[in-house]
Parts: sequence; C-alpha cells; structure tokens
Amino acid sequence: MTLARASEAVLLNLDSREDTVRALEDMLIHDYAFPTKGPALVAVDYLNRVPVVGLTGMMSQEGRSGEAAASLREMARLHGWAVIAAAALKSDHFNAGDDLSALLGDERVPYEADRVLVVQRSAQVYECGCAPLEVITLKDRTGPPRRFPMQFWGARFYPALETEFHRHES
Repeated sequence: MTLARASEAVLLNLDSREDTVRALEDMLIHDYAFPTKGPALVAVDYLNRVPVVGLTGMMSQEGRSGEAAASLREMARLHGWAVIAAAALKSDHFNAGDDLSALLGDERVPYEADRVLVVQRSAQVYECGCAPLEVITLKDRTGPPRRFPMQFWGARFYPALETEFHRHES
C-alpha cells in the first residue's frame, strides 16, 4: 500500500542466482527510467542474496556480502543514489559493546557502508504481531553512534517512530 501511494516506486522480485548489481542497475535505468545521475532510493532485502560473479564464477552466498556491498556502493556513487541493504549479524558478537570493533571476524558485515544500523527487538512481540524495536547506529559518517526506539507494525508493514507510538491502538 505504501509503495502504491508513492509517486514513483517499483518493487522487483529478483533472482538471487542471476540478477547481479550490474543487471539491477541496467534494469532500473533502462526499464524503469531511474535517473542516470540524481536522487533515487534502492533497497535490497538481504545482502547475501545479491549475486556476485568472482574470478571462478558465481560466488557462494556465504562469501557474497562484502563484494555485493562494494558493488552497491559503487553503483550509488556513480548515480548519486541512496542504497539500503540488509545484512545478518551474529548476535553473540555484541557482548563487547556497540561499535563495529565488536563485529570483527564476521565476514558478513558490510564495512563499505556509509551507515550501519542495527535493528533489534527490545521487548516481547505484542499479541497483534507488532514488535517494539531499538535501532542503533554503529557507523554514521555524519555523527556519533546513537540509539532510538521504533515499533514495527507487522499487520500494516509499517515502521513507526516514537512520535507515532500512540497510533498503535487505532
């Protein structure tokens, strides 16, 4: 519903075996008229699902995210687009604190990113299926790490900020 109300939006179901970053870039520019240079947002559902072709052929899912992050970042720089990509992190690495040094050794962390946001559940899921969340910025080139609360209203597929929490019941 949110995508339908957007002035210009496209939701693509890409194949994790063949739709590389280059193929995605070509499709967005040629089929969907994304600007060659200008503001646009590209959101990728899971970094390890982005196909990457290495020297010996297609890389396995375990080793993809670093190369995929670099390719997405290059695409973003070339066109002036903002790119958001989700990556899974091992929760046991957070015992050392809330910064990227606690995640060293986890090859899935996209160190190429301009921002790294960690979204984690902060309490039990409500009966309606909605979840209280905490967002932590581990890396942000425009400021220090910080935390802020959110709620994910699953039935409406909507992330709500603290100023909207009162709308949860309506």
